[in-house]
Amino acid sequence: MSELAAAGRVTVILFWTMLALMPGAAAQGLNPPLIIGHIIIDDAQVTAYIPRILGSSPTEIRPEIVEKVNQAILRKAKLDLASFRADWDGFVRTAPEHTRKHLHYWMSYAVKLNREKLLSLTIEEYYYTGGAHGDGRVWGLSFDLESGRSIKLADVFKPGADFHGRLESLIRSEIARRGLTKYWFDGIKNDQQFYLTEEGLVIYFQPYEIAPWVYGVPRFIVSYQELSDILNPRLRF
Repeated sequence: MSELAAAGRVTVILFWTMLALMPGAAAQGLNPPLIIGHIIIDDAQVTAYIPRILGSSPTEIRPEIVEKVNQAILRKAKLDLASFRADWDGFVRTAPEHTRKHLHYWMSYAVKLNREKLLSLTIEEYYYTGGAHGDGRVWGLSFDLESGRSIKLADVFKPGADFHGRLESLIRSEIARRGLTKYWFDGIKNDQQFYLTEEGLVIYFQPYEIAPWVYGVPRFIVSYQELSDILNPRLRF
């Protein structure tokens, strides 16, 4: 199913992502340039599928670029795993005895854009450490495959473009249209989290960031057409 509804310029998806058992879903394009696999970590505390570029087809992306991107992905995954393991003893001590056997951390991923010189994916975490429900986070990682450099939100747009104002206006309009009165959206941050798809730019927020837990990970999808006058032409959306 398309992430971008044909009827609207901006779509918001509200759901909790319970991590898929089959990772790596939705690699884009009929002949994606990158072949994506994963490293698996599976032990008593952790089940993690960490994405890894295995190669390119055709072999148009330099090996050193592939390695640079792989190292950036691995650093992020290791950082999150280390944070969980550092707190593990505390989780075990404080959890009621009947829930201790259920304490666990899951990591999966989804490829959102895989074409030409762009790669965008998400690393998704879900962890249960006791209590009424688990918790989770989503991390978007996007890369320029000509340089291997990580793409920040500002890089998506022309230098000097008022992308904050444009995105904030579109998101506020969508919140109002949907009657999402429980939201407390304050604006786009300098380190705003996002990822790219074939259809548009996805701005998203972690649980509790702009809405109660029940709303999960709010994701606002903005079509490239709506942003066409301020997009960075070098990225060739």
